[in-house]
Amino acid sequence: MQAVVALAGFSWSEADTLRKIIGKKRDILEFEKYRDKFVSNNLLEEEEAQKLWDDFEVSSLYMFNKSHAVAYSILSYQTMWLKLLYPLEYCWSLLYNESNRERITAYLLEAKRLGIEIKPPDVNSSEEFFSVDYSDGSIRFGLSNIDGVGSSTINEIMYRRPFYSLDEMVGRCEKSKLRSNVLESLDKVGALVSLNHISQYEHAKYYMPLLGFPIKEALEDDYDDLLTPAVEIDEDDGKTHFVKAVVRSIKRTPRYVRIEFEDQTGSFAVFADLDNELKKRDYVYALVGDKSLHCYGDATDSNSDIFTIMNMVRQGLDHDHAWLYEHGLGDMSSGKALARIMNVRAFKTSKGTMMASVYVWDGKAFHKVVIFPYLYSRYAQKLSKMNNQWVAIKPAPISKTDTGYKVDGAEDIIDTSDYCRRMSINVSN
Repeated sequence: MQAVVALAGFSWSEADTLRKIIGKKRDILEFEKYRDKFVSNNLLEEEEAQKLWDDFEVSSLYMFNKSHAVAYSILSYQTMWLKLLYPLEYCWSLLYNESNRERITAYLLEAKRLGIEIKPPDVNSSEEFFSVDYSDGSIRFGLSNIDGVGSSTINEIMYRRPFYSLDEMVGRCEKSKLRSNVLESLDKVGALVSLNHISQYEHAKYYMPLLGFPIKEALEDDYDDLLTPAVEIDEDDGKTHFVKAVVRSIKRTPRYVRIEFEDQTGSFAVFADLDNELKKRDYVYALVGDKSLHCYGDATDSNSDIFTIMNMVRQGLDHDHAWLYEHGLGDMSSGKALARIMNVRAFKTSKGTMMASVYVWDGKAFHKVVIFPYLYSRYAQKLSKMNNQWVAIKPAPISKTDTGYKVDGAEDIIDTSDYCRRMSINVSN
């Protein structure tokens, strides 16, 4: 403020307005009405004044005072030192002092990335909140982290323990503080294991719904060879990936839905259909690519369609429609391709016309097929019926430099039954 007043004759009111523009990071265009007055001052050469003004403009993008910067630097150094030398205690302290479940999930994922084992809650070992087990360098869930388990139940359990059997626990605790629904929640997440209780529940299925985090047992599966870690996903490269991740956040607007996924390695974001039903902390397998969510399913539900897709990809060319390879169809590099449609994403261009991107699997890889506006109306209805179906495609390269595909005609994507009819293929054989 003193600089513009002393050098350019600004009033203190004008100087304060300039300060607000810089301090509140407003649009840089707001500077323009003050530029000429400052640059044409009587104390500095025009070139020097212009350079100083340019520094003002850069400052408006992001700036805070030196004392604030020093405080941040000291805090960053201290926390870095603690995380590096005392990772177990550092992660535990973050968890112990956090109540937001989304942030707890993020901290737990970071702890796993650092090699710290996360243990499920246990009625004999858990405290009310997260605790450290120094015998093996692990962090154990607290009883309060279980949905539906309140403070009165926790205090009763901690006062009456240790327990050596389920019957003993039920007999010693007041029934009003250990109701059947609470006992069921404890059983579902494996909190009764130390009682030698034989549970009817598969604990891995209930870690996400009741704890908000997929503990180790739920992370181990037979599909690791197909999965891509979140840290390796480049949102701009257009490639398609299978992921196993937690929904970290969801932003819903009338025009789009943006979903952020997170696993032990990092996070990434994609856009999804407006009718998408995902919720925060859902634990899913998903097929993502080209900034889009193509399909997903509950990671604990083996009957989900996503498992069918992953098994199909693992089979490669040996799928239930492979017999059509003997009747003129090949992969996308051929003149005619056999492919399964994974997702159709229709959208409006900047000119207000509709077009679509069709994402397919050809037995070898995932591809995108573009339907440009001049053909969109011819495909709009039938594509919705072909989603998740095998189709015959006549792909054409978009250009010599673009590796993607397009279709040039209204009949360049047809279902396999139509293809068989046109080619007089006897399906019964």
